[in-house]
Amino acid sequence: MNYINRLEIKTFTIPAGQTASDAHDIAGAQIAMIFMPATWAGGAISVHTSYDGVNYQRVDDGSGNDVAIPVRAGVNSPLQPYMFYGARYYRLVCSSPVPAETRIAVSVRPV
Repeated sequence: MNYINRLEIKTFTIPAGQTASDAHDIAGAQIAMIFMPATWAGGAISVHTSYDGVNYQRVDDGSGNDVAIPVRAGVNSPLQPYMFYGARYYRLVCSSPVPAETRIAVSVRPV
């Protein structure tokens, strides 16, 4: 099956001076890749998930460590979708506040 033609892009926005993005409902899909803007000036990105769109929790790797995505400006990073199964709502959280509003594109594909 050709999943490339079925990808959808969600844009997460982190407001200036903040660490957390807006949230997206990704029911029926899984996140696949994160596209970092060339102007990225923040730190590592982690994904927080929620079952109800209100209460968000960090995702850990099974050993008690946050799942952190090592990102760099202008570099696209594939994600391990199995790390995020079972959640409906997602938001991105930066390890330090961003100096300016930042939009990060994430591809999702239907499951």
